[in-house]
Amino acid sequence: MAEIWPKAEAKLKEAPELEAKALLIHLTGDRPEGAAGLPLRTIQRRVQQWRLQHGPDQEVFFPQDWVAGRAMQLDWTHADELGIRIGGRPYHHLLCHVVLPHSNWEWATRCQSESLLSLKDGLQDTKGRGYKGTGL
Repeated sequence: MAEIWPKAEAKLKEAPELEAKALLIHLTGDRPEGAAGLPLRTIQRRVQQWRLQHGPDQEVFFPQDWVAGRAMQLDWTHADELGIRIGGRPYHHLLCHVVLPHSNWEWATRCQSESLLSLKDGLQDTKGRGYKGTGL
């Protein structure tokens, strides 16, 4: 194995998508007698180790399973970018935005600051008055 691994590694650098079996066939020249002493599983292990260290990055995906009643997402949003004007002057305001991720039920209420008091007031003020869907 030690004598053919540099050839295998060079081939993997050229074509990292090669499967271990195809690599073994290429290295032994499709001759069964050339593969004696080179078990497929050993090549598969080596290729897997090589891919982990030198292969392309893999996409990372973390599935999110939301259980009803277990999670709530809350954030304060500065709404100045909406360009709301009252009496010709810009209306600077902050929204307390809440989403229940299981049902995507969301609501928002105006608040004065990002504080625990505004959190409490925002939740109490919107209790029972939530808006369905994504329209605030």
